[in-house]
Amino acid sequence: MSDAAFSLPDLRQLDPDALHALVVAQHSQIVAQHEQLLSKTEQLASRDVEIEHLKLLIAKLRRMQFGRKSEKLDRQIEQLELRLDELEAEQVERIAPPQTSASVPPTSAATLPVRRPLPEHLPRETRKIPPPQSHLREFRGTLQADGYAGYDAVYQNGRVQEAACMAHVRRQFFDLQEAYQSPVAKEALDRIAALYAIEEEIRGRSADQRRQVRQERSRPLLDSLQQWLEATLSKLSRKSDTARAVRYALGRWEALLRFCNDGRLEIDNNAAERSLRTVVLGRKNYLFAGSDRGGERAAALYTLIGTAKLNGLDPENYLRNVLSRIADHPMNRIEELLPWNLRLQPTAIPSNPK
Repeated sequence: MSDAAFSLPDLRQLDPDALHALVVAQHSQIVAQHEQLLSKTEQLASRDVEIEHLKLLIAKLRRMQFGRKSEKLDRQIEQLELRLDELEAEQVERIAPPQTSASVPPTSAATLPVRRPLPEHLPRETRKIPPPQSHLREFRGTLQADGYAGYDAVYQNGRVQEAACMAHVRRQFFDLQEAYQSPVAKEALDRIAALYAIEEEIRGRSADQRRQVRQERSRPLLDSLQQWLEATLSKLSRKSDTARAVRYALGRWEALLRFCNDGRLEIDNNAAERSLRTVVLGRKNYLFAGSDRGGERAAALYTLIGTAKLNGLDPENYLRNVLSRIADHPMNRIEELLPWNLRLQPTAIPSNPK
């Protein structure tokens, strides 16, 4: 823009109407420039948020890869990394613009392949999965679970209390730390680690002892963590993944404190998730059960095997014993063969199996 565009006429020679028109024109120009600057600032902030989100998503997908790598995940990660490279390249160009004025055509964003719908003539079957409250309609007590929205209806009437899982809160910040070494995530992880250190000390103690220690030592740490999260949230962009992680924790804070008031509860539900890991791995390996009845039988076997483990029995030894006796066992006394009623001698395991 030339210097003439910034020159002003002799204000002493202008009549009041011309002077007023000049002031209005100058004000309109300043407002337009201000709005243009705000728009560019918002665009830059939006790109920074997208870069942050892509790094987090890539870290999550890489964490999902175990065993033999999934080709589908590999393709998703590759596409996301391409998009991330483009955004970071644009960010570098924005910070240090090139010296030459020659325009460079922008690189088009890589698009994910679109899956075509199945042919219309193929038969379709729609199955509605019953909600959690139908499975827990007779349950009374405390349910320890993650933040799945389907559980909200379970807590509505008050007969079931929510105990939130600290491991899921920790996982939010762990993914952020893995993605780009976030100082906020590091601080959150250190604070949560102090809580788990206390749990390690009191593992195996009575419920009353655990509750007392948690009230004396864990509760002050949780109060401090809450204050720090609230103060940190006010400094973060609302759309950032870090802010989402903080809101995830603060949004279920009362449920996160519940383990401090009940020594029977755990700080997380990792034990339940570990017990379900075999189901998830099995589903990934054999993909299907063949039919609805096959799925029901698989669920029954999983229940027996899991219950045998909880009662200190070797699952293989337990099933072998039950199958060898069930044909001659009275049906009206079938409960005698349940894991908590059956007494088995421990099976000797050879030190050097052939």
